[in-house]
Amino acid sequence: MRKRNIPKKATTETVARLLELVSVDLTGPLNTPSINVHRYLIILADAFRKMLWAKPLRNKSDAIPACKV
Repeated sequence: MRKRNIPKKATTETVARLLELVSVDLTGPLNTPSINVHRYLIILADAFRKMLWAKPLRNKSDAIPACKV
C-alpha cells in the first residue's frame, strides 16, 4: 500500500470546550490479533486537549459502545 500525502484544509474553526470536536477512526481487521483476540482498534482524538485514546475491540460491532462517555 502506498502512502499518500493529503493536503490539509485551512480552518479558522476554534474549539472552546472539552469533547466539542472528536475525531474517530476504526481500524481493522488487523492481520495479527492481540493476545486477547482483539482484531479491531478504535482511536478517538479530542481537538481541545489534543489527546488520543486507543481502545482494542474484538468485534467491529463493539465500536459504538466504546465511544460512549
